[in-house]
Order: sequence, then C-alpha cells, then structure tokens
Amino acid sequence: MSIAINRLNNVNVYLDGNNFAGRAEEVDVPELNFKMSEHKGLGMFGTVELPSGLDKMEARIKWSSMYPEVLNKVSDPFQARQIKVHGTVEVYGPSGRTNQLPLKVTMSGYPKKLPGGKYKHQDPAEFETTFSVTSCKMVLDGQTIFDVDVFANIYFSAGQDVLAQFRANL
Repeated sequence: MSIAINRLNNVNVYLDGNNFAGRAEEVDVPELNFKMSEHKGLGMFGTVELPSGLDKMEARIKWSSMYPEVLNKVSDPFQARQIKVHGTVEVYGPSGRTNQLPLKVTMSGYPKKLPGGKYKHQDPAEFETTFSVTSCKMVLDGQTIFDVDVFANIYFSAGQDVLAQFRANL
C-alpha cells in the first residue's frame, strides 16, 4: 500500500478579478457550519439533532500593507465583491511529487470591516478585511466539493444538488 500526501502550500487572491499576488498574507475561506435543531418526540427513546440550515459564512483576508485598490473596493458595504482564491494541491508519493491539482474557491460577499490598520514600532502594519459571504464554491481538480448560494437556495455537496426538492417545494 502506497501513501499519497496532498499539500497546499500557496494560493493567490483575486478581488473583483484583480490579481493581488504577493499582497495578501493570509486568507480564511468560509467554513460551512450547519445549523442543527434538536428534535424530541413521543415514542422516541432519545433526542436527536437534525440539519435545519446553514450558519452565516465569513471570509477574511490579511493584507501585507495598505493598498488603495483594496481600500476602494472594501469601503462600500452595499456592494458585493467577488473573491477568488486559486492554488495548487501538490500530491506526493514514494517517488516524489506525482501530481499538481488545481484548487479554486470562488466567493461573493459584502465587506464587513474597513481596515484601519494595526501599527507597531519597527513591525510591518497589519490590515485585514472581513466579508459576509453569500455564496461560496470550492472546486478541486475539476470536482465541485461544495457550492452554496444563500440567495438562490443552492447547495451542492459532492456533485449532488441537495436542495433540488426543497426549491421545487417552494
């Protein structure tokens, strides 16, 4: 049995289609936190938690400095922004790197925080922008891992349209 190890070492950030290579230090892609509701009923021995929706999603970008192109885009909380994160997942095995898989995360969201900056003597300043994310899609090597759009009631998991019947019922 051979072990394959996947490593994601670096990514690039795009804001509204503009390439910000080398200017973002860190990116937090939204976690999908599923809301669970407790259910108890007569005739049941116990209580269960069942899925009832999705919690709000949030993304964060930490910038290496203050960039006017970024500040101009994140100063209007009423304008949704497109955020893309592209990277390469390297696959390693006993003989070395065996593959490089494209990773693409595409998000849409509203700026929540306009960075004022964090200044400290002889340290680089820190600037972070936070976004309230309304849609997020992750594709690894051409396979959609998840695709969620809150406004459109869309949720795909592993290629399956989980909310198709829900939308039809509405």
